[in-house]
Amino acid sequence: MDIKEYFDNLDKKAVSPRTEFVEQIMKACHVESRSTVYRWLNGSVRPGRLEQEKISEITGIPVKDLFPNQITA
Repeated sequence: MDIKEYFDNLDKKAVSPRTEFVEQIMKACHVESRSTVYRWLNGSVRPGRLEQEKISEITGIPVKDLFPNQITA
């Protein structure tokens, strides 16, 4: 088996659901850096109102529940 065959046989779904979620948020919110999304996730930075609404649409969870201790920008 050569390297191309090896690569072609790799699981194409080798991305974890958590990584997929971060990438989905990045795309929907037009964010270029994963670190920005991770800051939103750990609560060190609050996303803007529009980003909060996009994340709410993706998750199906109301903004007030996603960001309970934060004032909407």
